[in-house]
Amino acid sequence: MERMCENTWHYLDVLGNSNCRLCGGETALTFRKVLLQKHEVSFLKCQRCLSLQTEAPYWLDEAYADDRPLSDCGMVARTIELCAKTDLILSILRVGHDAVGVDIGGSLGLFSRMMRDRGYNFHRSDKYSRNFYVPFHDATENGIARASVVTSFEVMEHLSNPQEELHSMFALSPDVVLATTMPYTDQASDWWYYAPDIGQHVFFYSPKALQAIAACYGMQLISAAGIHLFFREKPQTLSYDIQDLHRLAGLLNNPQHLHIESMQLLLSRLSDPYQWASKDYAEILGRMRTSAECAA
Repeated sequence: MERMCENTWHYLDVLGNSNCRLCGGETALTFRKVLLQKHEVSFLKCQRCLSLQTEAPYWLDEAYADDRPLSDCGMVARTIELCAKTDLILSILRVGHDAVGVDIGGSLGLFSRMMRDRGYNFHRSDKYSRNFYVPFHDATENGIARASVVTSFEVMEHLSNPQEELHSMFALSPDVVLATTMPYTDQASDWWYYAPDIGQHVFFYSPKALQAIAACYGMQLISAAGIHLFFREKPQTLSYDIQDLHRLAGLLNNPQHLHIESMQLLLSRLSDPYQWASKDYAEILGRMRTSAECAA
């Protein structure tokens, strides 16, 4: 048994179906559900961290065989909304233009493109999808090992091995991690978030588990309406203070005000939409010319 972090929980070297893939605790069968219209899958509740998970997900290759978001009709609308909210949150936390941001599970890079259009130094990271919208700004290709801000939207529930994959996320040593996932609070087997026809949601975190993740990495947590803000009380690279955090906590706990303020900021950004995109355009042309000269 390998220690994950002090005073929290432990990793297990080998995890079977009877052990939680996050904390290693014992699990108990809660219900069975048919995924992808053909696989009868056990859903197991951890007795330690109170999260719910599927049995070891052997069907994921099939679930991801087509990388298009065939049923995710809300992807663009959600990205616009999350970009506006993230812009507001980072503005309150006084995140500057030079601070490195990484969007984990960023798919084609649409969110990163929109954040770069607002002046943030964002890079996308996704081992399952090509980088379409932010060429030359891929975290892996650029060897980014540290980031002030990490975002991860509708990703955590997809993690088949959250121990390892969350560790990689926090290994970037961010001051702030902003994530979305719907918390598990003993919802019945008909909860829409299980997404049985898609088969990609395999882990559902309890509030206790989310708090334990924060504690494990020396961070605090504000959770509200499926938005989870992990943050260091004393930032290493950013300059926010306790008053900024109090204001942010109030906004996150008031979804209507959060929406209104974020939409107001979005409208103000649209008054000069190409200010930062033109900078990227010049940089990309320079890189293309350099690559062409090297190839000649």
